[in-house]
Amino acid sequence: MKKASQLLFDNDTLQGAAYAREHSKTLDNFVCLPFTDETLTSSFALLAVGGYGRYELCPYSDIDLLLIHDGEPAIAEVAETILYPLWDRDIKVGHAVTSVADSEDFLRKNFNWATSVLSSRLLYGSEELFSAFQTVYEQFWEIENETLMQQIIASTKERKRRYGEVGSSTEPNIKNGRGGLRDIHTLQWAANQDLLFASHLEILQPDFDFLLACRVALHRVLGRNNERLTFDAQDEIAQILGYETSHLFMLDFAAAANRINWYCDDAWFQWRQNQIADLQPEYLPGEPDFEQYGRSIRIAPDVVLSQSDPFLFLRFAKVAAQLDLVMDRDSLSALAKSLEQLVLPEQWSGYGRTCLMDLLLAGRAMIPKIEDLSHYGLMEYILPQWEAVRFHPQRNVLHTFTIDRHLCEAAANAAEKAHLVDRQDLLVVGVFLHDIGKGFPGDHTDVGVELIPTICARWGFNEADIAVLVDLCRLHLLLPDVATRRDLTDPGTIRSVAAEVDDIEFLQLLAILTEADSIATGPSAWGSWKANLVEQLVDRTSFILEGGKFEEIEVQEFPPTELRERFEHDETLIEGAGGQLTVVAVGIDDQFQKIAGVLAIMGLKVLEASIANEVNSAGQMACASRFVLQQSSHASIDWPDVETKVLQALEGRLAIKARLAQRQKELKLLRRRLAAEHPKRKVVFDNNISDSATVVEVHAKNTFGLLYHLATALAEFDLVIDVAKIQTFGPQIVDSFYVRTQKGRKIFDSHMLSEISLALKEVIHRSD
Repeated sequence: MKKASQLLFDNDTLQGAAYAREHSKTLDNFVCLPFTDETLTSSFALLAVGGYGRYELCPYSDIDLLLIHDGEPAIAEVAETILYPLWDRDIKVGHAVTSVADSEDFLRKNFNWATSVLSSRLLYGSEELFSAFQTVYEQFWEIENETLMQQIIASTKERKRRYGEVGSSTEPNIKNGRGGLRDIHTLQWAANQDLLFASHLEILQPDFDFLLACRVALHRVLGRNNERLTFDAQDEIAQILGYETSHLFMLDFAAAANRINWYCDDAWFQWRQNQIADLQPEYLPGEPDFEQYGRSIRIAPDVVLSQSDPFLFLRFAKVAAQLDLVMDRDSLSALAKSLEQLVLPEQWSGYGRTCLMDLLLAGRAMIPKIEDLSHYGLMEYILPQWEAVRFHPQRNVLHTFTIDRHLCEAAANAAEKAHLVDRQDLLVVGVFLHDIGKGFPGDHTDVGVELIPTICARWGFNEADIAVLVDLCRLHLLLPDVATRRDLTDPGTIRSVAAEVDDIEFLQLLAILTEADSIATGPSAWGSWKANLVEQLVDRTSFILEGGKFEEIEVQEFPPTELRERFEHDETLIEGAGGQLTVVAVGIDDQFQKIAGVLAIMGLKVLEASIANEVNSAGQMACASRFVLQQSSHASIDWPDVETKVLQALEGRLAIKARLAQRQKELKLLRRRLAAEHPKRKVVFDNNISDSATVVEVHAKNTFGLLYHLATALAEFDLVIDVAKIQTFGPQIVDSFYVRTQKGRKIFDSHMLSEISLALKEVIHRSD
């Protein structure tokens, strides 16, 4: 068995469904190998069910077996005869045993088995028992049809909640995500009860075959049963399936998964509509061109699609979103055909623009409407650049969604806060277009700035409004970058932002865009720490724009008075609480890097650090530092252990470098790829933004212990670090250090700056 399976595994000519079928047949022979006594065949029937029953076994798939018996008392021995050889070869088996008489009760109590048996086939034993069992489950499904169909719908919703959507995810779950293989299986189960689902299955067969080929390749690449299409695997699978690049592969993958998602939603919606008795069309008040039919909206029968109303399709989507109704598929198809003959004006009227604004302002109900328009090729009439971002993968774990879905999610988030600004139209359009440049070569912000004037002029915006929309794109990363990379207690930081945004109204738009964009990016891109920093930045910038002076802003200085008093008494303080570690010590020059090293050893991630150095009255260098740690790790922090190791490090009793090296070796075994694109590596100096310090900004790959190594390199130049800000984007980090010379001055010496850059770049490349 093992040899035969390995031969299949190594046969590169067998892919997808062909491999799955041969693998299933090979396993059939092995499962049935223990049986030689023909007298046993009348007392039991061994069935392959689920994926095994459908001949869909991937290299490391689990198998499901069902043993049906007629009351045979020795059935436990039969089960052991079957299972032990499989377990001995590390084959994972889902199994159950029931008699024909008890099978209806068994199916009623086990929904997963009730669906799996719909794909059952006889491996060995009594055909009569198998036939009798088939009669039972067919009758069971007929009697319990409504209940079982509702259970399928509920399980589908739960899978979507747990695993997300395959077609719009950056690292999707091929099997269980929404739009994955399991959705096809649900249609197969449903088609046994209602022929409505059969036509959708036929349409989706090529997409199912493609995803099955992806799953087979994924198992081969990873060498284990794993359903998540990680960045680690995407390049190799693309090569196996004959793609020139993983980008092209993921575009096709997303297209297939989105079709599965769309047609499955359509099939189940139609089925639910058919369950409603005496369904009659209802005319919508104020919208005579449309009528409601159950939970769907369709174009009224007497409406003629003509050039007189080329924006009918957009109004259709707007009304559907506002009423949260499903757009009728026949109506969408008719609109798509009509637009092949109609011509949208080169510059839209106020009516067309209003329809688009109302659609975007509908919030989350807008997202499926955009997807419907996209499915029928109607989005290109609104936004010709849509094709470039449709299904476009974002190759970074920080991003949850493909570009098209990200734009929709961000616009929906912004719509929820549109009531906070006067120009709601500029807000939702600015957010919807902020990443439109990602579908094209070059820096996505620069490309977006070039595209937006043409797009928005076509939509009918005037020059002043277009200038605002362009600036929203140009500056959409300003607030999060400054908030997380710069010292918000430095007046130069606030002045620089105020100079960029110019007025409070624009700042409000930019602040909502920042939050909407970050939340749409993914859970790692927005949290209370980042939200608080952005809020501080916006509040302080608003105060300056209103004519206030920075000196009037209440800023909490570091260190506070109670810590500064310890400088004179040579009292060491090491205190961890919540998400902060505070340390005060006298006479230790390398305090910052030692603490950074300890935190790395203990797996704690630093977000921000403030450092204060001064000479006390005894002529000793005193230092206070405060480290803000990543919030998700608060609950697991063992503060007594942290405090003990920090004290050992400060006293020179901890082998920091050796421990870091040891920990790094351990992590290499667990490390996985965080992005498909290589992180940027560069060192940038800024002597303008801060009034008192040179800002050293380091872009590098996110590697273990990097903050310690960078701080050690800076210490070589006897620099004083006032503030350190650490920003992480999955595989990319941007660490910013506010540094001064021992005399408290900025660094303007070009030779010294060059040497600092050399030292930091050596650390960056050595850490890879």
